[in-house]
Amino acid sequence: MSEFTVASLNLCNFAKPPFASYEWHNILTSEQWTQKRSWLTQSIIAADADIIAFQEVFSITELKELCFELGYHYFICPDRPNIENDFVFSQPCVAIASRYKAKWVKIPTKMQSRFARYPAIARVSLPNGAAVTAISVHLKSQRASAAPDNYTEKQSQLYGQWVSSFQRADEANALFEIAKKQINKAPVIVMGDFNQSRDSQSLQGLWKNNLLQPLDTLLGVGPFNTFYHRFTPNAIDHILVSERVTAVDMACIDDHLPTNGTLSSDHAMLVGKINVESEIGAVVRQ
Repeated sequence: MSEFTVASLNLCNFAKPPFASYEWHNILTSEQWTQKRSWLTQSIIAADADIIAFQEVFSITELKELCFELGYHYFICPDRPNIENDFVFSQPCVAIASRYKAKWVKIPTKMQSRFARYPAIARVSLPNGAAVTAISVHLKSQRASAAPDNYTEKQSQLYGQWVSSFQRADEANALFEIAKKQINKAPVIVMGDFNQSRDSQSLQGLWKNNLLQPLDTLLGVGPFNTFYHRFTPNAIDHILVSERVTAVDMACIDDHLPTNGTLSSDHAMLVGKINVESEIGAVVRQ
């Protein structure tokens, strides 16, 4: 068996000034950026994870450099955020940082198009020759999508919520399909911000055939509240594992919550310790 630790964290607008997140005025000062970067550094050190899934990444190079300084020499971020007016970021990316050798696993363009944010998928080679496929995801938010101009306010809200739920459900189904294919090559770990609790209707596509199981369920703990909406706790970040993965331990680093995330994050960090059968992945099929 090969034991290692994974973690997942939504960084909450990780954008180095003078770049802005979503709105032109949403720019950190140099001091705020230094504090946010310091908080992230200490959080990564505290988690001591071998593989980390990140969400809401705008400043990709800065995150890659920070991770490299901390010993994560493999970094995968398959997409780039949108940028408007040369300084306003939108559509953040997800990424994976690994202490162990990791290779980007590409998926077909048609599958990519089903996601609002393209997932990061990495085949990670563990020290004993085993392999695991790590997937970082950030599913569609519950924020209502744009509606046609001729809709009333109430119609727009209902329509927008339906579109967002439909998108998230399709992403969950696409994620299941990706995991089902990847599990033939190596055990799968899916980590990230799913933007809803596990019992929500839009995430039901993930649980078909018990292919993926929440790590905390296997351990008889949780679910962990990882995000506060108007001071109401929500369990919307998850770590899921496939067969051939043994759950060892899990923790939730949330002593900075609740907060708006300006100097830290508005999400908790989930940390899981797991075992993977060493005979799987000694020879990885491409």
